[in-house]
Amino acid sequence: MKFNFFKEEFFEKYKDCEEMEKKPNRPYACTTLVNCMGVTFAVPLRSHIRHEYAVFTDKEKTKGLDLTKAVVVNDVAKYIDTETKVYIKNDFIYLCLAILTTVILATIIHPMINFIDKKIKKLLNTYF
Repeated sequence: MKFNFFKEEFFEKYKDCEEMEKKPNRPYACTTLVNCMGVTFAVPLRSHIRHEYAVFTDKEKTKGLDLTKAVVVNDVAKYIDTETKVYIKNDFIYLCLAILTTVILATIIHPMINFIDKKIKKLLNTYF
């Protein structure tokens, strides 16, 4: 499984985005970028997930790919760091690597489409 990280330019451009997790000592780690419905998303690995919109990597269903924190990447070459190497330092990352390498892309895309569909319906019901 290849991990990607955002470059500083991405965080600078979207510094006012309140929904995005920004921790200087822990980069926004994502799995391989996901193209869903013609849009490229970066889906972060998270822990302490308390909702159903995730691809879980543990049996307690608290760790994994958090679809609610996915962000759109409109310029992969400009915003994605392809040079940073990932070194496994704890069991969580190791577990994620082991499990996610067996996850088929459709396992990520299907929940992503459902999540986006529900968000769009909610917005339509709110504003129209």
